[in-house]
Amino acid sequence: MTNKAVLNYISSLLFIFLFSPAILNAQDYTVKGTVKGFVKDAAGNGIASVTVKVKGKVSAVVSATDGSFSLPLPGPKCVIDFSSVGFRNKSVEINGEENIIVVLEESSSQLGEVIVTGYGTQKKSNLTGAVASIGNKDFKDQPVSNLANSIQGKLSGINVTSPSGTPGAGLLVSIRGAQNPLYVVDGIPMISESN
Repeated sequence: MTNKAVLNYISSLLFIFLFSPAILNAQDYTVKGTVKGFVKDAAGNGIASVTVKVKGKVSAVVSATDGSFSLPLPGPKCVIDFSSVGFRNKSVEINGEENIIVVLEESSSQLGEVIVTGYGTQKKSNLTGAVASIGNKDFKDQPVSNLANSIQGKLSGINVTSPSGTPGAGLLVSIRGAQNPLYVVDGIPMISESN
């Protein structure tokens, strides 16, 4: 055999050994049935984007806007996990049923114990970033016309300045050097009119 033939032989064997486990693992399970159904909240409304998967398996489906889903099953008896942001996870045992309705309970985080960030929730003791908060009790009885005036000097890292001496002029708020903070009021992002 020539060097080129030996090199082709070795590269073919290497290809087979490297990719055959990936091909075998791609087959998560053999489909032996399907369960269809709806995911609803306590009021009976369909919940969209609920992750529905067979417990212990990788494959999953997501519920449609009306809460409907269709999930292939590995057998007539299995456990299905349902999870969605804002709802408690739920596991349902399937014993040959083909149509089911699952009701998820809402979950809420206590803001005194948990910090809700843009990418998840963490206990306040486990949080490593700088977090400052102020409640309405801190500025409830202050005679100010602007919220920015009431937080001035109350939180570290926030600088409130007046660009002009004109009464009623807008204030510039900077948070750790950023000039345009994002205000979220009742879950709705607001644009600062004073900046």
